[in-house]
Amino acid sequence: MATKSGVADKPILVNFISDADYRKSTDSDVYLIQTQGAADGSVVEANAGELCIGIRQDSPYTGDAMSVAIGGISLLKIGSGGITRGAKIKSDNDGQGVASTADRENIVGIALASGSEGDLVPVLVRPGPTSNA
Repeated sequence: MATKSGVADKPILVNFISDADYRKSTDSDVYLIQTQGAADGSVVEANAGELCIGIRQDSPYTGDAMSVAIGGISLLKIGSGGITRGAKIKSDNDGQGVASTADRENIVGIALASGSEGDLVPVLVRPGPTSNA
């Protein structure tokens, strides 16, 4: 079970700048990075290197509407290697957040706390390409 990192004994406020409704294409967990699905308005769990559009917020049935944080602050499940506060975050092959270290990678946002693999870490959601130069 995932734990909250860097936010012990503090409430988590998910603050959406925009909370878009998309259609769930496949089964995946909450707080994972999402990318565009095959059909318009659908999303799937992102793989490494894919365009990140936001972080999944709920777990509806396949084909039903779901919320994706496309801005603001959201929790994100961290993948292998952990994450350091202030790091730019990209997706691994499971939709979990890992550190972006190369130039021009697709990121989902910036870590607001440090965490280990499996932790839920607050992230400033700012999808797009990055420049680490």
